[in-house]
Amino acid sequence: MDLFTMITIVVIFGTTTGAITSYLKSRQQQQPPADVLERLQKLERRVGELEAAVTNEERELRRRFAELDASA
Repeated sequence: MDLFTMITIVVIFGTTTGAITSYLKSRQQQQPPADVLERLQKLERRVGELEAAVTNEERELRRRFAELDASA
């Protein structure tokens, strides 16, 4: 392999690496589609409502058990 071939290979690898890096950075900066964001927001609201319901029911159950213990 002569010097010209080695230099050509290094330049090709460098250019390819730069192009791939630029492509990956641009993909990373893109915003997700609006429908995906909307769905995520709905799921977050639902999880919040479920957490509130579970903690509320848990508090209610603790209160009822405390009342039962107090009456026993």
